Amino acid sequence: MTDEELQSRIEAGDRLEGSEASAYSRVFNALRKEPSFQLSADFASQIVTRLHPAERKSNDLFWLYFGIGGCFVAMIVAVLLTNFKFSMGAFKFISGYPGFVVFAILFVLALQWLDRKVVRKTA
Repeated sequence: MTDEELQSRIEAGDRLEGSEASAYSRVFNALRKEPSFQLSADFASQIVTRLHPAERKSNDLFWLYFGIGGCFVAMIVAVLLTNFKFSMGAFKFISGYPGFVVFAILFVLALQWLDRKVVRKTA
């Protein structure tokens, strides 16, 4: 017996035997009942808040700035306590290639500009 036939016989009120018939009858009986839950009064505003997280009233930016500021304070304390001296160290090899460094910076900037103007505009 197909699903459609089984459904039509159960809806007609026929008493069928078997595990599939009892499962179908339980499902159809549950579907006939009205839902017993109620949505809260501010349900729509909660959905909009989830869709537009920038409009949420939270202090995420405060914690972001607090974390960045804490990193800078920690860096300053570390520099003061360790008698830090700045040097090029491992980057001394770049001083021999100033043209290459300028080209690399301009190339990356051109790729970013191209991405914003062409690639993201079509996507």
